[in-house]
Amino acid sequence: QTCALPIYRHAAQAVLLGGIARFSGSNDVHADYRNRVAIDRGAAGLRAAYQTYLNGVCSRSGDTSMPRWFGGYAYLVAAEMFVKDHNQSQAKASYTEAIAQFANSAAANPGFADSANHFAVFAHTGLALLLHEQGNDQDAVAHLVAARKLRPASMTDADGLGRKPQAVLERIAQQLAAAGKQDLADQLTKPQ
Repeated sequence: QTCALPIYRHAAQAVLLGGIARFSGSNDVHADYRNRVAIDRGAAGLRAAYQTYLNGVCSRSGDTSMPRWFGGYAYLVAAEMFVKDHNQSQAKASYTEAIAQFANSAAANPGFADSANHFAVFAHTGLALLLHEQGNDQDAVAHLVAARKLRPASMTDADGLGRKPQAVLERIAQQLAAAGKQDLADQLTKPQ
């Protein structure tokens, strides 16, 4: 019976992907698919699955705002999984792709902009934290400033790892000031 388990998991993924094809705007179907793929194939598998999905959907003509939003969210989930696994390079790549997909979604359909920007704030913040930890403070500050400008109301909400962008921004500003990088800290503490 254990040999059949991968077949059933693959079949479940295929059924859910078929559900996405039929009900492309269903958050529930996408959530079930993301969860199934993440459990079965991990963060890298989730990222690969949504890359394949986006390549297929976005190669056709039409409004790609919805698939790009779901792709951005899948990349954000994958990035947070990579963070938990201490795989910083893959987390950075996933956060970067999430930011791009959310921006493309918002550009393709302004009706998606508020939600896309909300989650892009988390991707910018997660990426900024990784960059800061690696000593790339200039880019970290740029991402935090971008997050704050993109959707200020999201700065006090928690991401999937329980981190609030405003708290991350304040912590990094304090660390920069303590390290003698007041010019960078000031970019984070001055009013927008």
